[in-house]
Amino acid sequence: MADLTPVLVYDATNPDQRHIESTPAWQALLAWMRTQHIDPDQTRRLEVYDLHGTWYAKTVEYTPARRGGRLVDPAAEDHVTHTSTYVLNSPPPAVPYGGAR
Repeated sequence: MADLTPVLVYDATNPDQRHIESTPAWQALLAWMRTQHIDPDQTRRLEVYDLHGTWYAKTVEYTPARRGGRLVDPAAEDHVTHTSTYVLNSPPPAVPYGGAR
């Protein structure tokens, strides 16, 4: 059975990962996400997997509202999200917290 441990995890809601957002590696990660057709501005969580040389990403993305912005669930007092899966054409760049190869 394949090892399904992600090689990179970034969670925008995790305060322990916020320190990377001011680094050149962060800019490289954002640029890489865009080349993979993943919108960094709408991504709440990113997990990247290497499955025998084929790269995949699982994302939790904010659901856009019809009039712009992000859809909010008043009962949960949080943004509405959905999960997406992407087949990637390249591995992610190295990031300072050791989350990628």
